[in-house]
Amino acid sequence: MGQQFDQLDQRFDRLEQLFQDFKDWVEMVVGHFQVRSGRRLEDVVAGALRLALKRPDIRPESIRLRQKIVDTEGWVFPRGRSKEVDLVASDDEYLVFEVKSVAEPEDVDNFADKVELVRRLNPDKKVHGVFITLAPEPDVQERCQERGVELAR
Repeated sequence: MGQQFDQLDQRFDRLEQLFQDFKDWVEMVVGHFQVRSGRRLEDVVAGALRLALKRPDIRPESIRLRQKIVDTEGWVFPRGRSKEVDLVASDDEYLVFEVKSVAEPEDVDNFADKVELVRRLNPDKKVHGVFITLAPEPDVQERCQERGVELAR
């Protein structure tokens, strides 16, 4: 009987985390970060990414928001141009992501260029780009496919 209650508790814990992740996803994509009741932005982003990407391994401490990168060689952008990216970092992988409530194909192009720069700056890492938006129009979906960027919604 005790083992059954323990299993039931574990199922409720997973369900509670899923509901919280869903709430975080909605807040992040709709853009209401300020509604997050005092929780850290990284916690909200981690919950949203866990849900959107079906990656339960994403933890708040692995998220790096607004990381400045500089194209010192002019590989993707004019030499010396700096950009900001958001990413999830692990030992051998960078998951670069961008969230747009409304997206245009040009947003995808700009994001894909940032992902390419992160790849060039970190040849020892696997770099994966995920563009997150609500209800993407067909032209945005097509551009993600053309540019090799995963689309999450």
